[in-house]
Amino acid sequence: MIEKISNSVVKYMLKHGAISETDENKEYYQYGVEITISSVINVIIVLCIGLIFRSFTESVLFLLLFIPIRQYTGGYHANTYFKCNLTFAVSFSLLLLFYHFTNRILTSYFAILIVYICVLTITFTCPIENPNKPIPQEKRKGHKIMAVTLGAIYGIIGVVLVAFANKYGALILYTLLLVTVLILAALIPKRRCKYEGDKNENQNCGYH
Repeated sequence: MIEKISNSVVKYMLKHGAISETDENKEYYQYGVEITISSVINVIIVLCIGLIFRSFTESVLFLLLFIPIRQYTGGYHANTYFKCNLTFAVSFSLLLLFYHFTNRILTSYFAILIVYICVLTITFTCPIENPNKPIPQEKRKGHKIMAVTLGAIYGIIGVVLVAFANKYGALILYTLLLVTVLILAALIPKRRCKYEGDKNENQNCGYH
């Protein structure tokens, strides 16, 4: 469905001269439209889940935290847009449930442990490159620095809020933890594909 909509958008752009038939970047325009539509759907899904759980403020805060750091860390992407949207919905729902059940009992010690694991993982693994959107070599260091910096900032703010018994500290830390889980999840197929040595399986080893 997303592919059909994006294809229609690109055809509209072609019809009105925004891009030409001979433009070598035509496929990239379509991919960009697909990503934009999928991202908008993810935002709507998170906000709807927030309304269902009566946690709209939490859903907005989650998006404000997740989107910036995800741009620099990279991480798991499903091989279809439907799976990607479904995975995101399930992940946020589980995060929200875990947050509601544990935010009052999360201690400073566990908070520090979460930050330590997350920042360490980000430092040694990021950025995780998407085969459909490679990161230029000269930008990789900048992505890593931003990823580690944001991870550390989230961690410090989260630990401080937990220490002062503020429930949003747990949400910040769990968002950071989800980002880390998605990073680790992305490494599994990458290692499998590298082990198999098959360079032609982008559809199985690469993600939208």
